Amino acid sequence: YTVAINASKLINGHTYVIEITFTKQYYDSAIVRIYVTVQTIPTVASASKTSETLEYELSTTITIWYNDSRTSTPIQNPDNKTYAIWQGSTLVGTYELTSNPGGSWALILDTVGMGITPGTYTIYVYLEKAHHENRTLVITLTVNTVATYAYAEPANITLYWDETGETKAYWNRTRDWAFISGSYSFTVRDLDTGGDVTSINAVTMSAGTDYYTVAINASKLINGHTYVIEITFTKQ
Repeated sequence: YTVAINASKLINGHTYVIEITFTKQYYDSAIVRIYVTVQTIPTVASASKTSETLEYELSTTITIWYNDSRTSTPIQNPDNKTYAIWQGSTLVGTYELTSNPGGSWALILDTVGMGITPGTYTIYVYLEKAHHENRTLVITLTVNTVATYAYAEPANITLYWDETGETKAYWNRTRDWAFISGSYSFTVRDLDTGGDVTSINAVTMSAGTDYYTVAINASKLINGHTYVIEITFTKQ
């Protein structure tokens, strides 16, 4: 006798008894008991990275797998496939994983679009499906400020009192040398007297498409003195 059992119609974690009674005229009757324990489908979850570091303004994708551990095959159509981004006790946002060909999932991190400013974050990935083991992954994300460098060309200028001159100041991203259009301020200091002479307006500054122009009117300065122009660039 073949006894077929469809566990999907039973309840996870429950134990059932199947009692079969056999009878036949002029034969002793017999009883068989079969005990069936229904277990939750075992799963395994993993990520291509458990930590990630990137600069602000950049994006990255982490691959997530949620598989049946008996067969190593992807679990289709999870009931819950979300990830929550936390900075300390502050919830930044909750998002859904995106399906990849082959059954894996994409966890997309867009620092600008998701409002992930420089700092350290904890990402919780929730993978759930009825009758399957639920899984939670934890990923650490570090977002750094954008690395930059600045220089002037030329950095040393000699002018006669009645002359004007200019130099180009560059503020670029380190990772790709791209020009940064941001805010700027500057001070002009007389190295001979130590005084701040910014207010006499001997120096003006303007922003272009590839560099900043620093214009100098030597007629507003003192003959024989050396000055330093210090420029501060900022961008949020």
